[in-house]
Amino acid sequence: MKKTNLFEKYIHEDSIFKVKDISIGVGTRINGKILIHGKSKVKIGKFNAIGYGVKIISTTHNINYPNLQLSLQRKMKCRDLENEKLIDKSNSVIIRDNVWIGNNVCILPGVEIGSGSVLGAGTIVTKSVKPFSINVGNPSSLLGYRFSKNIIQELLKIKWWNWDEKKMMKNKKFFNTNLKNFKGSLFDIIK
Repeated sequence: MKKTNLFEKYIHEDSIFKVKDISIGVGTRINGKILIHGKSKVKIGKFNAIGYGVKIISTTHNINYPNLQLSLQRKMKCRDLENEKLIDKSNSVIIRDNVWIGNNVCILPGVEIGSGSVLGAGTIVTKSVKPFSINVGNPSSLLGYRFSKNIIQELLKIKWWNWDEKKMMKNKKFFNTNLKNFKGSLFDIIK
């Protein structure tokens, strides 16, 4: 029987990464062809599930000039529309841990996706989303939260995505617990 590696990441072979500074955490699965491009950093955390057709963009360009096409501007040796002022931390895209990104989601520059959040299929993310929130639409809007405020706070303290494999395997009860209507403390079921 083949041993499963919980920390193995999977990146669909047809995915396109046109970004210089990218990191992808352990256990993350990019299940279909996606496109990541831009000049600012893209950080994808641990144990994320990313669907087909997702686009992550980490650069905007300056729209204050007559031309909008980067190629023409560069061929003419004019001011770069993706100038250094626009390539900074404010355009970085950060996807925290244990996020579910549905098919055909588009994530625009400068957003942070909170741990445990869900982005419904086709969502256009123009601003940061809170941990354990459910977001849908164009532009994305908050539909609700996956769990109660108390459970969210405990999950953010527990940070199970930072556990080693041994601790994960020892805590199958935790991973098998339906948290939607859970009463009590998660700390009581963790070994």
